[in-house]
Amino acid sequence: MKSNQLISKCKNFLVDKCFRDSQGRIVVAQPANLPLKIWFYFGLASLILSRFSISYYLGLIRDISLIYWAYLEIRYGVNLWRRFLGLIVLIVVITGRIKIYY
Repeated sequence: MKSNQLISKCKNFLVDKCFRDSQGRIVVAQPANLPLKIWFYFGLASLILSRFSISYYLGLIRDISLIYWAYLEIRYGVNLWRRFLGLIVLIVVITGRIKIYY
């Protein structure tokens, strides 16, 4: 009986710390903010115009906006999940850019 209570408390603690915001609501996703919208539209434009030299610059703006979004999530994310997501996205974008240059 006690081990079940301990497991239940650990699960509740993890959910509370990882997914609840300061008002007690569970937050996993939220509407896209401006950096994500820029990332989406510039990424789409980069794909559509992939044959032209402007595609490189569109992709660069796309990645910069996603890096900025990741920074905002790491710094101001409403819970640990959002901060962790920002960190993962930042690592993926930077390593992707490093692969392009090397």
